[in-house]
Amino acid sequence: MEDIQHNALLRMIVDFYKLDQTDLIDISYDASITGDNARTDNIADGPSKVRISPIGFAQSWEELVHTVAHELEHVRQTRVGVTGKNVREFLGERIEILSKGMMEEYFGGFADDIARALELWKAMTQAEQRKHWTHLEQVRNRVRARFAAASEEERADVAHLLTGYNALAKS
Repeated sequence: MEDIQHNALLRMIVDFYKLDQTDLIDISYDASITGDNARTDNIADGPSKVRISPIGFAQSWEELVHTVAHELEHVRQTRVGVTGKNVREFLGERIEILSKGMMEEYFGGFADDIARALELWKAMTQAEQRKHWTHLEQVRNRVRARFAAASEEERADVAHLLTGYNALAKS
């Protein structure tokens, strides 16, 4: 019964937030996944399967919605031929950071996302960075806005992240 309720909730998230633009996905709860929030198995010219783990379901509502959006971004990427793990994960984090059409995560969750995105950006090749520079600028603008609105306490431990984004220059 638990799987049915989890699956119904996932469909509700996808439908309510209008996250599936492909109508080709299968999204479900998978109790066998450990160590990750979710996994996406992509088939470029067919259905993709998104599986959300118990860890994914243990998150706050906002984080669960962001996890679903992140994974569906991987489905979209497969459809348009985006390759490269660092690029794919950076673009997934970008979806969470921008929060378009979704509630924002609490500042700590946001900080986790921007830390991971910054790390992924730095791991990308120069050619990948040039290709996705506009995406980085969108993320950096959102980082600056969230930092400006955050309390001093929230910013204290993660100020180095803002510094890291401000230091990035187009190559």
